[in-house]
Amino acid sequence: MTAVTLGGIVELRVVPLITDAEPTALPTDSNSNGRGRSGSPHLSKFYRERFGDQSPNHYNNLRVSNFDTRLSKEDVKSILEREFSDYRRFEVKMVKHDGDQDLFAYVNFDEAGCAKDIRRTKIPQLKKLLGTRVCLDPTGVVRDQEGKYIPDRYNRSLMDRREKSPERDRERRRSPVHRRSPVIKVNNEIPTRTLFVGNLSAFTNEREIRDAFERYGRVEDVEIKQADGGNASYAFVLFCSIRDAQAARRALDGNPVGKDSNRKCKIGYGKAQPSKKLWVGDLGTWTTATMLEKEFDRYGPIEDLEYREGDEFAYVTFTDNQAAADAFKGMQDFVLDKGHRICVDYAKIAADTRKRRRSESLTRSSPKRSRGPKTPPMLDRSRSSSASRPVSKSENGSVRITTIQELQKQKAATWKGSVTLKKTDYPISLHRISGSEDILQDYLRDEEGRALKLVLNQRLPLDDNLFDKIVNFSEGEIAVAFAVERDRPVENLLAYLKEKKAAGVVSADNVITYLLVHSPVTQRLIRHFNQEIEIPAGYNYFFVVIKKV
Repeated sequence: MTAVTLGGIVELRVVPLITDAEPTALPTDSNSNGRGRSGSPHLSKFYRERFGDQSPNHYNNLRVSNFDTRLSKEDVKSILEREFSDYRRFEVKMVKHDGDQDLFAYVNFDEAGCAKDIRRTKIPQLKKLLGTRVCLDPTGVVRDQEGKYIPDRYNRSLMDRREKSPERDRERRRSPVHRRSPVIKVNNEIPTRTLFVGNLSAFTNEREIRDAFERYGRVEDVEIKQADGGNASYAFVLFCSIRDAQAARRALDGNPVGKDSNRKCKIGYGKAQPSKKLWVGDLGTWTTATMLEKEFDRYGPIEDLEYREGDEFAYVTFTDNQAAADAFKGMQDFVLDKGHRICVDYAKIAADTRKRRRSESLTRSSPKRSRGPKTPPMLDRSRSSSASRPVSKSENGSVRITTIQELQKQKAATWKGSVTLKKTDYPISLHRISGSEDILQDYLRDEEGRALKLVLNQRLPLDDNLFDKIVNFSEGEIAVAFAVERDRPVENLLAYLKEKKAAGVVSADNVITYLLVHSPVTQRLIRHFNQEIEIPAGYNYFFVVIKKV
């Protein structure tokens, strides 16, 4: 029988006698290598699932969890502050999310080495005070994109020493006077929002690049660089969505970009530039700010969370780069809510952006907005419209599409196939205006990438019931597009559905496709998904909704 003290409460426990057992290793950190000792104890399940069971050598802060349930938030904070009082300046932040029983403590130290020393010397005492299941996870760990531990790349004093080293001075003296072309590392495996576009003409300008790439989605920024010799250039194109960047790369890689250019551009994904701010994509009407806070707060204190209800993306800013790096790795392709997978990328921190208090970001209210392409606050919409062609504009200044020809210019065709009615094929192209590009590419193609034939096998009344059904679909499960005729007119197919006052339905494995002709219900749906488009009757098109099941 042993006496265990928990925050001032004495509990008697019976401990069975164990013989011939292996001795229990003390919770110490290794000093022998950069990855730390294998199988380090007192790491939480959350940490092990994301980063393995190894404790690194380089970390600045601690995430403490699995406290005895009888201890209150105030009890835990008081114990931690008392036990860590020997260390210099530190801050304890207690986190408990609404509806969640788990309590966490983030302890941030100003001096390096404190967090590691605590894990090496204080765990036995903390187990007595906070409970035998208490876990201390390293945070503020710097990792590369493959999750490997690396030294603190933000240590400015180390950079200063390297800059002042004799070896660096000799390198400068040996360097030739002419400027060399930079070696661009292009990542063709891991999608990011940034596309590297190489082999451009030296005369290609930003307007030409935007005209080519904005057909596939919102472009946040374009940066053009001139190669040495003046006969070529390259560019970085930053999209507001990873999915749009993927669609642009698929369509434009190996094709000319810009007027009077016969150069075939080479496109790859730009390497993510680490920062303490993350972009979070593939969100929808199902997302809440509280949901995002609950998941991302596990990686470290959040400085700012920018999310408006109904947006397809959010920005999460941590208090330090290391926490953002952990979240970048751990939340990639994470299932956030009932099967909704999200994607994560680094975001730039604008120097002139006024910082809001985090509490204001989480509590501010905003009206519900219709679904469709969203533009982040820092994006200048006026740059998205082309000065070379007249286009209508809505009251808020956004581009308004009023003809099929304008639609084809503004929204690229990313799927080409055919609709079949009574053994007659009608070739069409799909121009996505909302929803997920992945739905088009993954569910309307076979295993070899060929477009599926859409055979009409059902009809539904084109009425308010269908409208309500479609608008209640989860945004992450649909793609919304215009179907435009290609080699064969679609008048007969349109006339058939208009006569039946119905929407055509195509049922296939794991996907249902709805084809709607022009009608008041269809116009309401178009405005619901994208207020920039208003195409009147008289044009041969279908409004198409593709839903995975």
